[in-house]
Amino acid sequence: MKEALLKITLYLLVLISCTSSVLVNAASSSQCEWSNHSSAIKKQVIIYNQSREEVDLNWIHPNGGDVYMMLIPSMESRTLSSYKGHQFRLANKIKNGNRNENRNIHRCFRIDDADIQKIDYYGDTRKLSFSDLGSDFDSSKPPFKGTVYIQKLATDRLPLTRSSTSQLKNLGSLNKTLRQPSGGEANMLVQRFELVLTSAKNNANNPQSKANKTHSLSILVASTIDDEATDKLISTLRSMVEHIPFNIVEYTKQIEVHSGNDTFTANPLSSSFLLTQELTEEFKHRGYLFSALFHEFLHNALDKKYAYHDEWLAAQNADGNLISQHAAKAPYSEDLAESYWPYFMLRCFKNVLSAGTVSTIEKNISNRSAFFDKFIPAICT
Repeated sequence: MKEALLKITLYLLVLISCTSSVLVNAASSSQCEWSNHSSAIKKQVIIYNQSREEVDLNWIHPNGGDVYMMLIPSMESRTLSSYKGHQFRLANKIKNGNRNENRNIHRCFRIDDADIQKIDYYGDTRKLSFSDLGSDFDSSKPPFKGTVYIQKLATDRLPLTRSSTSQLKNLGSLNKTLRQPSGGEANMLVQRFELVLTSAKNNANNPQSKANKTHSLSILVASTIDDEATDKLISTLRSMVEHIPFNIVEYTKQIEVHSGNDTFTANPLSSSFLLTQELTEEFKHRGYLFSALFHEFLHNALDKKYAYHDEWLAAQNADGNLISQHAAKAPYSEDLAESYWPYFMLRCFKNVLSAGTVSTIEKNISNRSAFFDKFIPAICT
């Protein structure tokens, strides 16, 4: 009993000591004030730090100061348990161990009603400034809202050859916790497939591929999608994945497919991406499912390694422009994937693009194209 009381006393002393040492000057709260909207309802928050820098997560104290919670490294995620209504700020990492200095505040957020809330943090994007190249959603002329639609402008079907061959394994059903299109996670019954890819041997069209290199890609399909639709979906995904360059595909470990029509997104932090069935079918019907899949594979292949590469940032600034509205909204997290697809089309399928499309790509991303040529050159399959 005495030993237990001693442990509790020591724990409280450490807690008091730590809490007193992490309070930050109240003046730093001026950009996002604490308000009395907290409750006793406990929630979880997953914070994805997709910025170039490590960041501190701080709870905004009722008295106006900050309480340091944790450090979140660049391109990593952390889970926080707290209460509905509590407010937090993400700020650049403290230097020299001094938490009482004034710092740049990049984002404040409040815990909401979601059981599991997701926060994506991209850092201070004010460092980059680009003109907006806007256009209609499905424009027949560049620039584009998103570069995946360039595929629709090809004068002929893309003359793709296989980058890899595959074996498909049906692994049966099981209950598994998956991310949900609406946010958060849930345990659900899924059908499991494994696509074992083997890269094509060296040939004139694919000189940089490595013979017999293999990669296993897990595909999980929600049980709410019927068997016939699942079979068609798996067949479509298999065919298209085989034609995307192996050096791009090999960075993705898992694809999760849910019912619905509102999600088509990658998660570079977990090397996966999430699709919804109806939106996947719509992209196929409209003629740009291949480029949309290519785009998501690019996120997992490129973002963690190159999004904050010094030469990439220099290329962005040298070009001074963006190829799409989608890239302009998130130049750190979207510009790599948005720029690589038109670069790939230019290097591999220039002959199927109009002169206007070629001119727009060359005009807006010439320095970024040179970066790709140096670090991740297009492998024309």
